[in-house]
Amino acid sequence: RLRTTVAARAAPQPRGTAAVWLVCAARGGAGAGVVTANLAAALARTGQRVVVVPADPDSSALTALGVPADATAGLAGALAGSAPVTALLTPAVTAPAVSVLPPGALASLVELPVSDMDRVLGALRAHADHVLLQTRPLDRTADATTLSGAAAAVLLVVEKRVTRRAEAQAAALDLTRVGAPVVGVALVPGWRRARGRNPRAPRTPPAGPVRARAAVPMSSGERPA
Repeated sequence: RLRTTVAARAAPQPRGTAAVWLVCAARGGAGAGVVTANLAAALARTGQRVVVVPADPDSSALTALGVPADATAGLAGALAGSAPVTALLTPAVTAPAVSVLPPGALASLVELPVSDMDRVLGALRAHADHVLLQTRPLDRTADATTLSGAAAAVLLVVEKRVTRRAEAQAAALDLTRVGAPVVGVALVPGWRRARGRNPRAPRTPPAGPVRARAAVPMSSGERPA
């Protein structure tokens, strides 16, 4: 359902000029990675080539797709120009026809450089039919808002029992202010840590399909959560 909803709102692209779909969470957690991995697998099942770019070192998409976070120089190496972008891709273990550009050593970057990201995404668009870019959550960096101009569609992820209503509203407002092409909100279950641990960083859920409510288009008068 999510694949159909997003695809219906993203303009068709000629082969070799893939659309970039940006997935971002309102608050830190596992939800955005789960949505990204499942969406990538759903697209790949239609016979299309999919590249996933988890631009978040903590992304749960890496575990779900069976790709170690330090598998290659990844996105950090691509931004530095250490090797051709496509040479840094790693095949996903759990989803055939999906390739992943792991984050690499991104922890030291405060924000992703827009011009270098445009170059990397341009190379990936020529290599695939769909490029899924998962940024760090909006409560941590402005990556989602600064990179939304390169995306054909933006999907905001909200986790039950993790994201507060005010945080979801603030995230939606931030994206709206920069004219991001937000297609809606994906509401997914929240994964809490054991009692006594920090609830802001839920543990990574097990790999595999997770039910998520289909994206719901937002209007200016609607509350996102």
